[in-house]
Amino acid sequence: YISKDKAHYNFWAPAGLGIDTLFLNTTTAPFKDVAVRQALNLVIDRAAVHTTATSGVFPQLESITGLPTPAGDSYVAKGYAGKKYAVDVAAAKKVLADAGYTLDGSTLKDPSGTPVTFKLTDPTGWSDYLTSLQLVADAVKPLGITATVEGMNADAWFTAIANGDFQASMHWTNSGATPWDMYSNIMDGAQNVAIGQKANWNFGRFQDDASTRALATFATSPDAAARQTALDTVQKVFVEKVPAIGMVARPSAAEYSTKNYVGWPSADDPYNQPQPT
Repeated sequence: YISKDKAHYNFWAPAGLGIDTLFLNTTTAPFKDVAVRQALNLVIDRAAVHTTATSGVFPQLESITGLPTPAGDSYVAKGYAGKKYAVDVAAAKKVLADAGYTLDGSTLKDPSGTPVTFKLTDPTGWSDYLTSLQLVADAVKPLGITATVEGMNADAWFTAIANGDFQASMHWTNSGATPWDMYSNIMDGAQNVAIGQKANWNFGRFQDDASTRALATFATSPDAAARQTALDTVQKVFVEKVPAIGMVARPSAAEYSTKNYVGWPSADDPYNQPQPT
């Protein structure tokens, strides 16, 4: 598009407050164990997701809170300011070893002696998501975990993820005026329903009373300090308990032409997000 008229044709994809998320089914092995979720979070290369899976279009996710930069910077808890995702295979191995996982040759086994495996699913043809899933599958190999990637019919996938019939799957979150939408979509106990029932969000069926109360406080309190304290609690649970895994920021992308009209939102004049819908 741009190459046809570089003087007038433009593209801008700024991050909002939504992300693409790897939802994990926390009701069954292996992701019922927080140690496995923590270890997986430590080995995913977000830079590769940004460059390889989205061709550099979706902004890289950097903050360990899952909040996109710069849209989410002002909401980051003080304790997490400047703390960024980094691949750390050695730390992931230690988390698993401390939780009782052992290597049998090159195969990781849980404390009961069962090999750790899981399946990653998303719709066939969703190339950015499937590429991201393959990056995850490759990332866990050094841990001794076998992960497979499977494409599905889109209709079947929508049903499966809503009903909790999956192990790991990428899905987006909403992008709101505050981080509440993102975190509520990922981990709000108020969204938690039994496996087999249709979930609108919290597909991984994560349940944590403290973060559920904090999300409710953030949504209803008129006090700014109380709201930030509540958000700090949510971020602490997100970082420490890993209800799901932030993969890449989800931008509001738009192509626009200045040939006949000017004044579009842009990187030089970011007065609004560029999508009209």
